[in-house]
Amino acid sequence: MTSHSPSRRTVLGGIAAGAAAAISPFAGASTAHAATSGTYVIRYDKARQQTILGLGFEIQSDSIGSDNNGLPDAVTAVPYDLTESERTRFYQQMLKGGRSDRGFRYCRLAMGLYYRGLDPTRKLMRGRYPGQTELLADMISQAGIEGTSVEYWSPAPGWKSTDSFLGGRLASFAPADLDALGDAMVADLDHLTANGIPVSMWGLQNEPRHDISRYSHCQYNATEYLAAFKAVAPKIRAKHPDVMITADSIGGWSEAIGQALSKTRRPCPTSTPGRTTGSARTATSR
Repeated sequence: MTSHSPSRRTVLGGIAAGAAAAISPFAGASTAHAATSGTYVIRYDKARQQTILGLGFEIQSDSIGSDNNGLPDAVTAVPYDLTESERTRFYQQMLKGGRSDRGFRYCRLAMGLYYRGLDPTRKLMRGRYPGQTELLADMISQAGIEGTSVEYWSPAPGWKSTDSFLGGRLASFAPADLDALGDAMVADLDHLTANGIPVSMWGLQNEPRHDISRYSHCQYNATEYLAAFKAVAPKIRAKHPDVMITADSIGGWSEAIGQALSKTRRPCPTSTPGRTTGSARTATSR
């Protein structure tokens, strides 16, 4: 690479908003070296194929059974279990990678799994234990995170055939019930944002085609998913217009749900099928 070519630091800063630095947990140690070493090729003869909007991480802010088996009542969570000094170290050294301005761009918040408290109707999501919502808001503020990627592992049990976070499908796909589900999911986002948890992305269901009974899940076939998506997504867009709507989080455009969505550009033309791989979300720009 010639001396006038853009540096690796410049390229990473442009495409990942500095989030690459947050990958290293060793603040001030090897971050600078890692960001400027290695072999790479910058190509200008290829059309852009994908835009990386930023790197994310998933926060386990509540407990889950060993081997993803069940939802224990005991609270085992981050940042809840950390002392004040360890929380600061977590925010500064891991989530910000020693930077002073920002680190990871997104925090993936698994609704119905790691954020699974309920209101008395059992149809709205709330923090499950005292301080959960406030701790998440403080983490986002302290770590300079742009917002959460909110995706349901399961709707609230009041909407489910099992009356549980575990397994099953929606109890009803009647238009009036899907309309009410949409209002409830908008209310969930309203609750988060009103309590200091900004939302950057929203997804109807994690891995919707799987049939899982050991932990929070809701199964949809393509017809069911399309019906729910068409009822809920426009409500999300109307109330939270800057939120990126993503679907389907396992198959993208290539499988049955993505194919069904691709044939129906309305009522939510800016939705973006994407896929979550590990702790980073990649999606095409809006």
